[in-house]
Amino acid sequence: MMVSAVIAVAAGLFALSGDALDQRLQGGATLDARFTAYPHMVQAIMDQPLTGFGLGTFDEVFRVYRGPDVTIYFDRAHSDYLEIAMNAGIPAATILVIACGLPLITLFSALKHGAQYRSFIALGITVTMQLGLHSLVDFSLQMPAVSYTWVAVVAASMAIAIHCKKETISTRTF
Repeated sequence: MMVSAVIAVAAGLFALSGDALDQRLQGGATLDARFTAYPHMVQAIMDQPLTGFGLGTFDEVFRVYRGPDVTIYFDRAHSDYLEIAMNAGIPAATILVIACGLPLITLFSALKHGAQYRSFIALGITVTMQLGLHSLVDFSLQMPAVSYTWVAVVAASMAIAIHCKKETISTRTF
């Protein structure tokens, strides 16, 4: 029954947005303008690698660096990593990536302690990894609904992971 409901919902969503999705899939990833624009962004990063050009300056700076091969307007980099490196510099981008990835250490280590809650802990891991991968080709973390949901899921997973670790430590006999 549940599988039928999921299939029905998926079919309904595809029926509503299927044409746009089908056109995008038929176009192929290599024809996407963002892949043409990325080398220009990398050049901008190489010109200001330590400090970047300043937060919130992407669209103004990219107008200078874009080449004639980039035919559409970009107000965002369509890569969170490239945009933060271009705006704040490589050191700040590195710190941000590390800060977003730090919860993974706690979550991975809690998998062995919380067999009962493993699916909730794994949810935090998979959502973080999926968002990290998606941020390579889009600006996911700049959308409030996405970033707030990610923080809520990771916070809940972290709370469960920490509880499982404490429970394991308190039940050990010395």
